[in-house]
Amino acid sequence: MAPVSALGGTLLVAITIVGSCCFAQPTPALVTIHSFNGLDGGLPLAGLVVGKSGALYGTTYHGGTSDNGTTFELVPPTAPGGAWTETVLYNFAGGSDGRFPQCSLVFDANGALYGTTNRGGPEDDGTVFQLVPPAAAGGAWTENILHAFMGRNDGAHPYAGVVIGSHGELYGTTDQGGGSIGLGTVFRLAPPAVAGGTWAESILSEFPAGGQGPAGGVVLGKQGVIYGTTTIGGNGFGVVFGLAGPAGFGGYWTETVLHNFNGTSDGANPTASLVIGKNGSLYGTTYSDLVFGAGTVFELSAPAVPGGTWIETVLHQYTNSDGANPEAALIIGDNGSLYGTTTRGPNFLAGTVFELNPPTVAGAAWTETVLYSFSGGSDGGYPKGALAVGANGAFYGTTSQFGAGHGTVFELTR
Repeated sequence: MAPVSALGGTLLVAITIVGSCCFAQPTPALVTIHSFNGLDGGLPLAGLVVGKSGALYGTTYHGGTSDNGTTFELVPPTAPGGAWTETVLYNFAGGSDGRFPQCSLVFDANGALYGTTNRGGPEDDGTVFQLVPPAAAGGAWTENILHAFMGRNDGAHPYAGVVIGSHGELYGTTDQGGGSIGLGTVFRLAPPAVAGGTWAESILSEFPAGGQGPAGGVVLGKQGVIYGTTTIGGNGFGVVFGLAGPAGFGGYWTETVLHNFNGTSDGANPTASLVIGKNGSLYGTTYSDLVFGAGTVFELSAPAVPGGTWIETVLHQYTNSDGANPEAALIIGDNGSLYGTTTRGPNFLAGTVFELNPPTVAGAAWTETVLYSFSGGSDGGYPKGALAVGANGAFYGTTSQFGAGHGTVFELTR
């Protein structure tokens, strides 16, 4: 079987395209559209997903009736300038239904939402859940636990959410569990043949086979190749890996390390999922480095020849003066620009939203622009989730702290 690096990194699932409509306004303007008060959620650690009606959906790690976290919906105003309306779709009770979600959600074709909780379940090792919308407007959403992690060979403590495959299967990572060492897994959940049946879990990879502690999720490439990152392992600073499916039924998945971070010039400790560009390159962030300690944005180019080496290029190295410590995945504009957040802002303040524009001349440097710097006041601070793009071209995201004391949801127009 060909190694993963021979398969290329062509486009697939999980790429977010930002249209030119995002640039209708000359100056970025941020509006806080919701401040969490604790009872309606608190400490949102992930990005949002935009529904068909323009509503936003997300999770909070704490808050709610039992302080075990929530899933929420934010409905846009019916008139320009009106208030958004937040509804808690589900309060986690902290038992078998899970607790402490810190993932982005994902929709299926029927409007159900899927996500993970870091804790909860019989062994308190986390869960994968489904939220089914009500049959009638105004009814309650129904939570179903699709899988409860049991530690060890089964995996434990997922941080990231799941992605949906072409046959309705779910793919994700756990930061711990797997094998005798328990340094993380990549898993798949296959849907039941009959509605209401049991979802079947398969462990596709157990670390430390080339890395340890995958905090970010996975993305799906062409021919079913799975790409992801580990926070540590490899040279000690994390890796980018690829997983190729078995050649025949019942065979093993094959993991290949596409890049080992060295901690200095190319960054250290990637915590976010990757995104795949139109050119087949993988784009991501590292949380830190041993130069400024502020992290990087990188591109990993697929080999031109099957079996060749993936080439990493640092597109931007943070210096603290322009932001620091990006924890979230990037999104890609239709002109190849990259957009994301940093958890720290200029000179260690409360975080940023940034734009990275590719050079007009091949080989020249990418140009970073800070679109917004959070003050740590009513506008929130320390954004840890990826941005989402609305039909109006605005960016939507969360901050984990400040606002009314428990984090915010914001809209950034440009």
